[in-house]
Amino acid sequence: MNKILDRQNQPEFLKILCASRLLYNRAEMLNHLVWGLTIATPMVSVAFNAIKKDTTPLYYISTSVVFLVSLFIEVYLQHISKKASTLRCFFCDNVLGFDESTNNIEKRRIYEAAEKEVMSKRETAQTQMTNSGKDDPPGVKDWYEIPRSVSEEDAVFTCQKCDAWWDTKIRKSCSKWVISVMIGITLILSLGSVFLRCSFLFLLYSTLGLLGKTVLQTVLWIKYYNLSKEIDGIIESMSIDHTKKHEQHLQQKLNERRYLPVLHINQVYKKIANKLSNLYASTNS
Repeated sequence: MNKILDRQNQPEFLKILCASRLLYNRAEMLNHLVWGLTIATPMVSVAFNAIKKDTTPLYYISTSVVFLVSLFIEVYLQHISKKASTLRCFFCDNVLGFDESTNNIEKRRIYEAAEKEVMSKRETAQTQMTNSGKDDPPGVKDWYEIPRSVSEEDAVFTCQKCDAWWDTKIRKSCSKWVISVMIGITLILSLGSVFLRCSFLFLLYSTLGLLGKTVLQTVLWIKYYNLSKEIDGIIESMSIDHTKKHEQHLQQKLNERRYLPVLHINQVYKKIANKLSNLYASTNS
């Protein structure tokens, strides 16, 4: 008998998980904005060069301003993503029983942050806290789906495996879309620069923001991939040797991965959430 099913649906934990999702959604929107600015800049620049056939100080000033704005938004979205990750890690640690290190001051700060976020979007938050992952739109109720009869120790490991499985599936689905879009944009820019005969320095300056964002995302994806491999290895070894210490180590790695600002795409999530819920239920029953 485990109490995870009861703990996860306590009002304070539903609020924390809901607030985390709302913050992730906001960070995702800002991420789309950064990508939009960094992609639009070289496209507009190439078109500008084709029309004007020269580069003016106004062009360099405007391009620099857009780059700085994109950089500011990138820093802010990573701050928002970190707040969302803190709430998500707090939820998982408390529901699964790994909350010994959080002091009362930190707990109060987290509860206040969650309350503030939920109150800012009451209707959306209420829907999120009422719906489960199988509903439309998918919500945060019944986050972990496990039999009540399973022991606490087995239930914790089952939930950790569920977290690892879901995160990997969501990110894979989103990464396919992102990679396809990036390849298409690269081809368009390359062909445009060739046919319109843009200079290398002009194209480099125009794509500075896009290159920076791409390099940052690539580094984050590599870190995410390496952590995922490490997590899979820990889960595999725990199938043979399963102790509380191993559970704590696995939880630390799951939290470390959550803090990476590798954001999924909310529309993709809404589209595949129900399908993934049914897939997980059918393959892990």
